[in-house]
Amino acid sequence: MRADTHSFRVQHLITGDEIDVHASRLKMYSDSSLNVTDELLEHVAAQGIILAVDELSEHRWNSDIMDYEIRVSWKGLQQIEDSFEPVQSLVK
Repeated sequence: MRADTHSFRVQHLITGDEIDVHASRLKMYSDSSLNVTDELLEHVAAQGIILAVDELSEHRWNSDIMDYEIRVSWKGLQQIEDSFEPVQSLVK
């Protein structure tokens, strides 16, 4: 349906509902015309997960690191997977 940098909009085949999901949530598909070699499997396994920011919300002071943290909602992930990230790491 739609592909962003790190997430995809997918449609449920039965209900027709559309949602954004992170690429790590997608299941790999292989059919007989796809030549799945050991080299390809190694390449896929070596890929790291890169998350895109969906929304920044509340902030808090973390005295352990002496910095503010911002609550981040990650594109394609559920709200329960939101995390507080140090401001300095988000600037990068």
